[in-house]
Amino acid sequence: CIDSIFLHALQGDEIRLSDVDLLIFDEAHNAVGKSCYSKIMKWYYHPLPHEERPHIVGMTASPGDDREYWSTERRILDLTEILDSS
Repeated sequence: CIDSIFLHALQGDEIRLSDVDLLIFDEAHNAVGKSCYSKIMKWYYHPLPHEERPHIVGMTASPGDDREYWSTERRILDLTEILDSS
């Protein structure tokens, strides 16, 4: 997966997130828990000063769990926090 390749490049100092202008997350609903997307955001994006952070585009067709409204709403709120969106 490209997300794990990118994470390994960050971990190996092959690339710095501050050198990236735009970061696109496909299937952004997976940016939770211990996923590579979540690790990239928590370990590399959020610690950067705001002016050094890349822009984020998160795309998903499945933002939540349709079984329970509160669960879907909570998941969307969690994703917007992790992906630094509003």
